[in-house]
Amino acid sequence: MSRLLANEELKVNNLTKEKSILEKNLSRCFENYSTLKKTYDLRTYQFKEASERNLALKNENLQFRLNLDDNSQIKKENEILKDEISRINDSLEKYKHIADNQLKEMKDFKNKLKEKEEKISILINENKKITSFVKETESNLLRAYEDLKQISFISKSYETY
Repeated sequence: MSRLLANEELKVNNLTKEKSILEKNLSRCFENYSTLKKTYDLRTYQFKEASERNLALKNENLQFRLNLDDNSQIKKENEILKDEISRINDSLEKYKHIADNQLKEMKDFKNKLKEKEEKISILINENKKITSFVKETESNLLRAYEDLKQISFISKSYETY
């Protein structure tokens, strides 16, 4: 019985350790998500800044066009701005995709933690039942032992008469 009890306690300890590891992983995922969110916000801010700069440059380009009528220079500047905006948009999409994946991972870790907690709860309940059974069996054995001692004493008393 005590081996069964020890095995159950070992299972509970192992599941508790596994739960701790999953909680650490979940914490790390939250940190990663926070970092990615900050990066995404920074890239969004940079995109807005680039858009405003693009608008200002377009206005300057219009002014240059009126003043200089130099279309080739304006086209070059516009291409540079388009490339920069495209690069920033690509970065934004990349970080958004990574953040979404991290969020999915966190949800998976949370579900695994919940499952482990349920298993631990079940094992603890089983452990309580086994402990109760062991105590009951132990008291029954002690009672039987006392009864046997009395029977033995009585039988020895009859033998001496």
